Amino acid sequence: MRCQPSPFSHRSGFQLRKAVERRAQQHAAFITFPRVSLRPFTFEREIVMQSVLILTLGSIERTGWVNHDLALALIHAGRDPRFACTFGNVLDYRPHDHARNVAVAQARDIGVDWLIQVDNDCTPNCRLLDVIAHAPAAADVIGQRYAVRNSRESIFVFPQPTGARSAYEEVEALGGGVLAIRSTVWQTIPRGPWFTWNYKEGSETRECECGEDVSFCRLVRENRMKVYCHQQLAAHYHTVDLSAVACVIAKGQRQ
Repeated sequence: MRCQPSPFSHRSGFQLRKAVERRAQQHAAFITFPRVSLRPFTFEREIVMQSVLILTLGSIERTGWVNHDLALALIHAGRDPRFACTFGNVLDYRPHDHARNVAVAQARDIGVDWLIQVDNDCTPNCRLLDVIAHAPAAADVIGQRYAVRNSRESIFVFPQPTGARSAYEEVEALGGGVLAIRSTVWQTIPRGPWFTWNYKEGSETRECECGEDVSFCRLVRENRMKVYCHQQLAAHYHTVDLSAVACVIAKGQRQ
């Protein structure tokens, strides 16, 4: 049986190429493509959560002593979807200013956006991360009022309430029981000590001039940063909640 020659066998290379192109064009005429509506790409802005290091400060003298309200506050903070939180303890670092400086150094070295220090005898009495979630943009340090007891055994709220109606109020100094520190602090002051216990000059008994938390606030303000107070009163436990006792005392004085 004779094989039929290819219809392209007698053509030159140029003619062959042209014939293939025509055949391809004829074939393509029967191919239909769905119409595609092209829309410009829109890129959603990536949401980056702020990182927070939450450290509880305590000592071995409170081993086995559980602040139930603080435990619940920390559990809620760990479930808060607004922030990426890391938790830890600064346990039995003495004196107090050493413990607080260790906390700031850890936050600086990790590179977080916020450090929240909570003494293990304090409770924020609100969602802990709300303190920074709604913070003024100008706030570099934020704390809460709570009752303290001085050396003369009197109980008072520090800083003193002013009757301000806003949720945040700029103040000169705060206690360190519930203290949020923005990374701008260690970026502006890269090396400690940030907290220093100050004694009265010339005092042979080393009488305290101000505590480490007040001296820290002074340092922050000297470097043109701002300290704010959140208006929610924190609890401060010394067998009983001193803040609750202070409220009872204040109510009795008004009556």
